[in-house]
Amino acid sequence: MAPQAPPPLTPLGIVVLVLCVLTVLVLSVLHVCLTLTGKLGWHHPVPQLAALAVPVGLVSLPVELVGGILAAVAWPHALSTVALVVALLLALSLALLFRPDFSRPPRTSSTTHSVSSSSPRPARSSSLSPSSSPFRQLSHSESVVVMSLNCRYGRAQAREIVTAVSQHNVSALCLVEATDQLLAALDDAGIASFLPHRVVGAKNGKENGGFNVVFCAVPPLHAEPSSVCIPAASVPVLTFRALGKRIAVAAAHPYSPQRGAKEWGLGIAQLSALPSAVFARHADALVIAGDFNSNVSHPTFRWLLSGGLLPGNYLDGEPEVSFIAARAHSRSRRQASSPVPHSPQLIDSSFEADKRGVKHSFLSRRFFRSPATFPANWPVLPAMMELDHVLHTDALKCTELRSLRIPGSDHKALLARLEVVKPADEETAD
Repeated sequence: MAPQAPPPLTPLGIVVLVLCVLTVLVLSVLHVCLTLTGKLGWHHPVPQLAALAVPVGLVSLPVELVGGILAAVAWPHALSTVALVVALLLALSLALLFRPDFSRPPRTSSTTHSVSSSSPRPARSSSLSPSSSPFRQLSHSESVVVMSLNCRYGRAQAREIVTAVSQHNVSALCLVEATDQLLAALDDAGIASFLPHRVVGAKNGKENGGFNVVFCAVPPLHAEPSSVCIPAASVPVLTFRALGKRIAVAAAHPYSPQRGAKEWGLGIAQLSALPSAVFARHADALVIAGDFNSNVSHPTFRWLLSGGLLPGNYLDGEPEVSFIAARAHSRSRRQASSPVPHSPQLIDSSFEADKRGVKHSFLSRRFFRSPATFPANWPVLPAMMELDHVLHTDALKCTELRSLRIPGSDHKALLARLEVVKPADEETAD
């Protein structure tokens, strides 16, 4: 008996076949973009595609299920093949959402600073709730609250910012895309009653939407308008004493990929020099907050969290080596027989808060890790990208993290409650 010829493709079958091929291509391209590092990953549109990996992975799941049903209708004689193809597509989508390199970076106990046993036990502070007094007694408090906000060319409403600072007892405020007009409006709104001290980023001609500012509640020990050099607005650092430690807080805003993919990658990578620079000035802990225009989908951002300094040609602005060579460079520094300065590990507050059961939405907690902050001004769609971060060295831990809408900005503000790591926390982390 001659084999029966397969039936001709129907219009529905052609549509399903085209969608299947396109889905495979899109998911495969996204997987490649998530692994491109160094110079290869600093070209359009690789950063933008990597940022869309998780949202596309989520959207593709129902599309693939519906497509499977349509394919079963179009090809009832080939249900096993349809099931195999749908399973392959679902596996590709789920792999975008559950990548192992998106997991929480381990806390390195070798560089963790603990509270001295001779220090008096501070009183427990309240949660992120309205403050009973505009004065911050940080030396007797058990936690500090750091707030970060992209002000969208200085258009964020100053009174709303001051209200948030007051209601949530903010100890340090990091603003990016600030302007002179916004600072004047903040002064008129009474910011000095809550955060009287500030350092404004030095003008360098590379401001991306505005300059960066750090405010704090107590007199600073050190203020620096420009710390590490990145191809973007200057990174100001303000150091103050709180929780029995000298805490340095920096505001950072690397370029967005749209302004320049190379500058975007270099800006993130060169922030890896900040922890060592700050610790060389005898700070005990560091917080870097702002709009990083990146998330854990980007290999460069994951490298920033790895705690290794980049080779000199990265820091000098020439990304001619791969991250494989960068890892080897960092490994050789750590294995050297002579003492070699080590860059303290940076931890994303979202990983710490997620571990401690902070209440986020399921979508945010499982797939985005931190509260999505962008875009915050769309009338229908919710924020879908976690571009804003509060990073800290391992002397601190995040116990609470939330986002807050500020009118006038296209980003949500991010508030993180930070406490000092105690010996019991180190044992738990191990």
